Amino acid sequence: MRVGVYYRLDSAIGRLIDRPVSKLYRFGFLFSVKNHRPKELPRDWKRQRVRGHYLYTHRETTWRLIGDVLLVGTVIPLRGTVEEAASARLWDNLTGRFAAIVLDEKPYVVQDAFGAQTVFYRDKGKAIASHAGLLAAAYGHSRNKVAADFIKTPEYKSRSVCYLPGLMTMHEGIKPLIPNHTYGLRSGEITRIWPLKERRSSTFDEFFNEFTVLLDAMATVDRPILGVTGGIDTRVLVAGLSSRNVPIRTVTWSPPRIDKKEIPIVENTVKVLGLNHVWLLHEADRADPIAVVSGQNSGGFRGGSRITADTARLFSEGTFVRGYGGEIIRGFYNLRNRKMTGSNVGEMVEAYGSSMREKNPSAEYLRVVTEAFEEYSDICDYSDLRGFNPNDVFYWEHRMGVWGACMHNEMDAAVYNMTGINSRPLFEVSYGLPDEERLTKHLLNRIVISQVPAMADVKVV
Repeated sequence: MRVGVYYRLDSAIGRLIDRPVSKLYRFGFLFSVKNHRPKELPRDWKRQRVRGHYLYTHRETTWRLIGDVLLVGTVIPLRGTVEEAASARLWDNLTGRFAAIVLDEKPYVVQDAFGAQTVFYRDKGKAIASHAGLLAAAYGHSRNKVAADFIKTPEYKSRSVCYLPGLMTMHEGIKPLIPNHTYGLRSGEITRIWPLKERRSSTFDEFFNEFTVLLDAMATVDRPILGVTGGIDTRVLVAGLSSRNVPIRTVTWSPPRIDKKEIPIVENTVKVLGLNHVWLLHEADRADPIAVVSGQNSGGFRGGSRITADTARLFSEGTFVRGYGGEIIRGFYNLRNRKMTGSNVGEMVEAYGSSMREKNPSAEYLRVVTEAFEEYSDICDYSDLRGFNPNDVFYWEHRMGVWGACMHNEMDAAVYNMTGINSRPLFEVSYGLPDEERLTKHLLNRIVISQVPAMADVKVV
């Protein structure tokens, strides 16, 4: 018996068809400017008229209107109130996972700093959505044959982290909005909004103060669920929330998703912090309905996620809080031997390929990736980063803004989730620290120990 009507994207014809599969485009939205309404949407989605425009939402999506600002998703104040930030357009004062749609004379959309709330737009303009497949189906966009062929290549299949180059999606004429940019809903113009001032040197005390502001904000998250590993990125969140007496649930992927050498570290962390903790067993296969839908949600370039299906067995309510933003702070491309020196497209191609095991890419692979990053470079202006390191900015905006952001959509099929280290003021002040201080795990471990001194004896891998 069908308990509800759900939909999947039929990749062959690019249309939405009825199918009893739940969670597709969960927590999603589509927004269209006035007389640009979509041709087709899931019939159980809600439609709202907002200041003359149209907002369509999944039944679990949250939104609110503050003056002329439509906020979709979870919005948490870092400083002041949400109302003050929306009215004054102080997006740096907010964290969470949200899209802010400003409905003034020149309407535009901006995301949270990380870009955890994905936004996709059409080359033809006038509409945006949370998922590329949703937008494609709503307006009849065809499948991107270049992308479809690209994900079948040996080079792509050899990647340890799979995501598309440049602004490519699996649908013709649809692109992702990259963090630190706005998209003009009528004009179609992409505008960089960060950095606005020159990079300056900073101190650990400044970094500590910004992290404290963030942890105070994250303490308000609804029923947080966090991962525990031998690493540092989620540990800083677990320690920070534990020190604030926030009731949290924690989970660890079992081997082989975690190295066996991390197991004693996880057990020690659980003991020291007194955590409510479970081990996730890997039992789902790729045919699991949740796994199938998760692959559609993440953009169709990764396949289904068995981890998401396994997670759905353990958690159905609350907020899974990820630690992705830790690598934005700590660097990643900055730790490579061959670093980016500027906005050179060839260097972007090389950085993108750093997670590829195939070391002799074909001419066709290089052609596709180079063209993708030529377009990316034209749209996302890297010509003047005001002294900020291009390795940091490119990692934040492309790898995290494309791959990391879509991972939230993937996990939504199991449970709502967000990035816990998501603050532009925090990222900015971290980039002012000396490299020998910032580009190590010791930086975040200092925060951990400041929150829970007993964690000083727990190893970090």
